[in-house]
Amino acid sequence: MIRTQQLLTLGVPEDRTYIDRGFSGTTRRNRASLDQALAAVWNGSVFTVTKFDRFARNMAEANEILPTCPDGASCSDSAAPST
Repeated sequence: MIRTQQLLTLGVPEDRTYIDRGFSGTTRRNRASLDQALAAVWNGSVFTVTKFDRFARNMAEANEILPTCPDGASCSDSAAPST
């Protein structure tokens, strides 16, 4: 659970950590935890991921996801320090 520890180190509360377990693929379908995480973003909050590819497979997919963030929220990758 290295990524979970990275999120905790970045200040993300454990109860605000969302994980799609067993997901592997090239589409956003069936990513319930990503949908839950995006639904939990509010104006003024920061959506944090440890690596861009944990959020989206490519820039085109990111451009589809980012507009779902509320106005005033910061939805970007905030990479954890390398270990």
